[in-house]
Amino acid sequence: DSSLLSMKGSWRSVWKMTTSSHRSVVLKMLHLHRQFDRESFEAHATDIMVMDRLTASPHVVNAYGFCGQTVVTEFAELSGRDFVKRYDIGSQERLRVARDLARGLADIQALQPLPHDTYISTNIPIVFAHNDITIANTIMIDGRIKWNDFNIGVFMREKKQRWVDSLDIGNLCPAPVKYRSDLWRSPEEIKNTSYVQLTQSDVYGLGNILYQTMTRHQPWSFKEPGGVLTVTDVAERKMNGTVPTIPEQYLNTTKRSLQTMFAATNICYYSTPNRRPTARRLAYGLGSLYNKIKYKERVTRPIILDYLVQPR
Repeated sequence: DSSLLSMKGSWRSVWKMTTSSHRSVVLKMLHLHRQFDRESFEAHATDIMVMDRLTASPHVVNAYGFCGQTVVTEFAELSGRDFVKRYDIGSQERLRVARDLARGLADIQALQPLPHDTYISTNIPIVFAHNDITIANTIMIDGRIKWNDFNIGVFMREKKQRWVDSLDIGNLCPAPVKYRSDLWRSPEEIKNTSYVQLTQSDVYGLGNILYQTMTRHQPWSFKEPGGVLTVTDVAERKMNGTVPTIPEQYLNTTKRSLQTMFAATNICYYSTPNRRPTARRLAYGLGSLYNKIKYKERVTRPIILDYLVQPR
């Protein structure tokens, strides 16, 4: 049994299939108007390679089969966007979602699941950039948010002379900007004057999703002074170092979960890429703070910043 779910994807249509064992899966197939060419084939080969490498990661959608440009994956009961819009999700649950998003991005950039609970892995290099970090590429499966759609991702290259620390983004060669979307992309991608450090552009994109997870609203569209902004307005503000307006209820909150998400969102929005934390730093920091808050340990604003920014 099959039914069409979406034709909105740039490359592929999405179908819901029911197997002989009555299990629902997703089938993605190339649009009829798309050419079966080298560009599309390599894009979807990248997509399946990432999912295959990250089978053991609980933060990345599972793939069950691949042939040509067609893939079979897990079926999602809800999109990430629809989940964070809900009003019955508390601040601690939202922090758990933020933690899982950061862990997933860190796994993606390493192309392997990492031990996020106890330390930051510095002996495993960053090798991949997702390059399309938006909430549209997240889905909910069995109550957990997962990353999806890796077909415009970029395999990173290292410089010949590198530092010992594999997390130093100075080890990575910058990459060209392939796509422009001023509402979601980082300031350096909008400027597009030279190659950029895409792994840190991923972190800026994560800031957009953390904003949505915290506020239930899309950045640059919620309580902006002067009303609705055009895409050009957003681009200009980003290049001037401005961040989306965060309502006072989040600025002045006493809830430690929201304070943590507020801090994480802001440091992802740094206009200078090398000032942003790595995804791995965020994964460890958000996970540690979530555990402290969950078990009612002492958490203050300086402690929050210490976990999210300072090396440990």
